[in-house]
Amino acid sequence: MISEYHLYKLLSEIFRKYIVFPPSTIRNVDYLLVREAIIIEVKSSFFGIYSATKQLIDFVLVSKIYDLPLIALTLPPDRPCEAVAPILFFFKTLREYKINGEIWILEIDKENIVRLLIKGQKPIQIDTIYRQSIVEIKFDSKSIKSTLSKLFEKQGIT
Repeated sequence: MISEYHLYKLLSEIFRKYIVFPPSTIRNVDYLLVREAIIIEVKSSFFGIYSATKQLIDFVLVSKIYDLPLIALTLPPDRPCEAVAPILFFFKTLREYKINGEIWILEIDKENIVRLLIKGQKPIQIDTIYRQSIVEIKFDSKSIKSTLSKLFEKQGIT
């Protein structure tokens, strides 16, 4: 008879093509196998990006171990200028931890996701039923404000 530890070690080998989350990663689940995983924090406003960032930081170690990208998902800002500081905070924090991440802006009425990422960053590979618009931004407030204004001026958001 062999111990559970050795069984887990064997399972890790058997399922090496999967991401294998060890026991207790999810409460009362011995093992979780996935081909791809992405950690998403959902907030209903851009101001919530601050708390989303702090919550995602709790997953930094898991993200690094399993090479999992982090996404903060929110709705369009009431005014583009209100979104600049949360965007800078999100990307600055992720850069400090050397983690790949994106901010997704869900435009429900257009069935579109605007995906913000830092210029030169490789986009997260994922399929959705909504269209996706990938927007690369420079890491400065003037550039971010300009980009957001162009994105949302058609909707009457200024």
